[in-house]
Amino acid sequence: MPEVDVAYFVTPNVGFELIAAVTKHSATAKATAAGNVDLGSVWLLPPTLTAQYHFDVGSLKPYDVLIVSYGLLQQEAVVSLLAPVRFRTLVLDEVQAIKNSNTRRSKSVMALQGDFRVLLTGTPLENHLGELWNLFRFINPGLLGSEDSFNRRFAHPIERNRSRDARLRLKHLIQPFILRRTKTDVLRELPERTEIELKVILNTKEAAFYEALRKRLLDDLSLQI
Repeated sequence: MPEVDVAYFVTPNVGFELIAAVTKHSATAKATAAGNVDLGSVWLLPPTLTAQYHFDVGSLKPYDVLIVSYGLLQQEAVVSLLAPVRFRTLVLDEVQAIKNSNTRRSKSVMALQGDFRVLLTGTPLENHLGELWNLFRFINPGLLGSEDSFNRRFAHPIERNRSRDARLRLKHLIQPFILRRTKTDVLRELPERTEIELKVILNTKEAAFYEALRKRLLDDLSLQI
């Protein structure tokens, strides 16, 4: 199987600037020893693999970039296609998409092979610390131990007992692997906000539908109070 420089797994909104940055960094690191390096091609797998489109893994070359959506990666045919490939770099964007260890999406990602791994997210935790464990299971296998060990050492003491000691030990363990930018870090780089107000006038049919929906939601809320 070929060694491919970068595999990039994304939600439908693909961050091409990031792809370029990661590819350039990876190629530049190798160019020191290998001389001038061709960055290769960017491959974008379609939403579904059909009889009309057959992707040949053997066509991938070093410094090629392969872009795959999480939805596509869930397909058994795609996992079996990519799992044998040894990627030099794996980049997962919006990585909260694999937070649940029991989902097919997460299991598919865990089957991938990569020497260097990068995870990107604005919301690493949404429900519980088990999501953090699963993310680190991909990016640094073994660092946080088994799921049972992690729950015993960190998740249960922190979530149930509010243990400050367990929280600090977990922070100390994972901090070297996290690069975090807060809103204040990027605020100066953001353009001024532009607000455009558009008034929409509903026709008679739309207004009736809106009013019926509004009343139904109010009734539902009153039942819950």
